[in-house]
Amino acid sequence: MSASPRILIVGAAGQVGTELQRSFAGSGEIAAVDRESVDLAAAEQVRELVRRVKPTIILNAAAYTGVDRAEKEPDLAMAVNAGAPGILAEEALALDALLVHYSTDYVFDGSKRGAWTEEDAPAPLSSMERVSWPAKRLYAGQAGGILFSEPVGYTGRMALIFC
Repeated sequence: MSASPRILIVGAAGQVGTELQRSFAGSGEIAAVDRESVDLAAAEQVRELVRRVKPTIILNAAAYTGVDRAEKEPDLAMAVNAGAPGILAEEALALDALLVHYSTDYVFDGSKRGAWTEEDAPAPLSSMERVSWPAKRLYAGQAGGILFSEPVGYTGRMALIFC
C-alpha cells in the first residue's frame, strides 16, 4: 500500500486555494500556506518552504492579482507571478513532485474567435498579464525545454472566478 500524498497548497487563503483545500481534504497530508506564512517575492522563503514540507504534490493557486497595482509594482508582480512559480518548478523537479499551477487566461488579448490553447502566442495587454507568461517560460526551462509537461506538472488557465 502506498503512502498518502503530501500536498502543498500555495495561496491557500484565496478563492482557488480555499476550494483546493476543501476538494483535497482527506486525500493526503495537507500543508496549506498563504501570504501571511510565506512571502512569495522572497525566493529563499519559497525554497525553504518546499524543502521543509517535501510535498509529493504542489498546488500553486497563489498570484499577485492587483491588476492596477501591478502597473505600479511590476517587480513585485513579476516576483510573485513568475519568480515563485519558477522556484516551485525547480523544487518540484528536485523532489520528483507533481506541480499544478493555476494561471489566468489574460495572457491572451481576447482577439481570437474560439478557445485558446497553450500553443497560441501570448499577447498580454498589461503588466499583470505580462508577468504570467514568463512563469510558463520558466517552467519550460525547468522541464528540459518541454512546456510545463509531465512529470513536472500542469497549468490550468482560468477566466473570472466565482462571479
